[in-house]
Amino acid sequence: MGLLWIIDDEPSICTTLERTFKTQGHQVRIFSAAEPAIAAASNTTLAGDNQSSPHLIMLDVRLPGIDGLVAIERIKRHLPHVPVVLMTAFGDLPTAVRAMESKVFEYLTKPFDLDTAITIVERGLAVQQPPSTATDARVSSPSGPEMVGKDFELFGTAPAMQSVFKRIAMAAMTDCPVLIRGESGTGKELVARAIHRHSARHQEPYLAVAPVTMNPSLIESELFGHERGAFTGADQSRRGVFDLAGSGTILLDEIGDLPLAQQVKLLRVLEQREFLPVGSSKPREVKARVIAATHRDLLPMVAEGSFREDLYFRLAVFTIEMPALRQRQEDIIPLAIRFLQRYAYPNDRSVLSGEAIDLLEAYPWPGNVRELRNAMDYAAVLARGNRIHAEHLPHFPSKKLDDFDSPNGSLASHFDQLIRQWVSQQELKSNHEALSPDVLLGDSDAIADAPDSQSLYNAFLRVVEPPLLRAMLDSNQGNRAAVAKKLGLHRSTLRQKMRYHEMET
Repeated sequence: MGLLWIIDDEPSICTTLERTFKTQGHQVRIFSAAEPAIAAASNTTLAGDNQSSPHLIMLDVRLPGIDGLVAIERIKRHLPHVPVVLMTAFGDLPTAVRAMESKVFEYLTKPFDLDTAITIVERGLAVQQPPSTATDARVSSPSGPEMVGKDFELFGTAPAMQSVFKRIAMAAMTDCPVLIRGESGTGKELVARAIHRHSARHQEPYLAVAPVTMNPSLIESELFGHERGAFTGADQSRRGVFDLAGSGTILLDEIGDLPLAQQVKLLRVLEQREFLPVGSSKPREVKARVIAATHRDLLPMVAEGSFREDLYFRLAVFTIEMPALRQRQEDIIPLAIRFLQRYAYPNDRSVLSGEAIDLLEAYPWPGNVRELRNAMDYAAVLARGNRIHAEHLPHFPSKKLDDFDSPNGSLASHFDQLIRQWVSQQELKSNHEALSPDVLLGDSDAIADAPDSQSLYNAFLRVVEPPLLRAMLDSNQGNRAAVAKKLGLHRSTLRQKMRYHEMET
């Protein structure tokens, strides 16, 4: 058990956290601003009073007076060993980077699940952080207009994107290999650029190459260079990507399409940290950091033998999953408006008509953020500075909103067919057990306490609810509060359903 300091100007959050952690056996001290907490940290150090020294601090970013990010640095001057959990309702990439630079223990985006907060606090109390030193390497990160311009499309308030920002910041503080996975158009290269820009290598070159676009017979030469006369047509020596990058960063895009022969050579380079230009007998040192990206699922490729297992584990030391745009619907309209800002549109929803907003939110965006950006470019040209209406959108002039969700749509039709097949199979079985009225009415307690019934409705729930809950938890990075809100459930009801379906709680 330990003493927790909670620094937040929202009384409801302080009260909830205080009640929660006191029931866990902890002592809690509340501060509504950073200044008194900094003073208390200073007094604790000067007095040498270990009894009043906190074991963990939970700190909000936006506070009256000194903000949380500045407060972290000042508090850690007095309490360098105390883990800090940063809380914010306004998470973005610059905030995540500054948080990691300040060596926070964890980064929580509001609203967060209390179960998640309890787990993080327990981990924090179990870890004794080493003191900061004056010789620690500091990452020089850009901010302000420069950051907005360069990370224009790397934006999002969805929990999935908050997780991406945090992992970018964590990756930028190290030199380990990173594997970025996600569908085409989700912004994988933007993530690689952000990692480089916020790392200690930011003044060195950043080179992005896609081996799939290279002539297969020349991939080795392109990556590692060649000596004059190494092969027919090599009339002069040429430096490859690994040489040109120096101590910078290399992005190997669409790494899943790299031929097996080159996979072997790349593995040797990553393991031995040296490469051999074609036609040369003198190895050269690899100084660059390697980041890989792919839209493919590499593990099935490993299983079938089309991608080397040892190379996969060498590249996937640290992974970042880019969510599809359909998995972060709350970001669609803000992203659309940000793209329109390039054409001097004002930064509010009024630039889009209600029908245009409905269409943008209903469309599944198979091309992800790239497709949305292109759609906004098209609409801005067609609207010529006026408000964007449905007819200005490239995909939708002949469609109505109902077309995307109609029973005749391909996805809905597929579901309908599967359910009909399932019902037909179930009706062949006998001994159906009737459900109680409470369960039929959807009472969550009744569902949680229902016997192992063979009724059709109960059997259907056992089939469809677990994958729905798992998909929602995955797309929201395990944030149960966000999942419950999106499903229209109380958090206790969500927990009961997970317990009923024997999912991890």
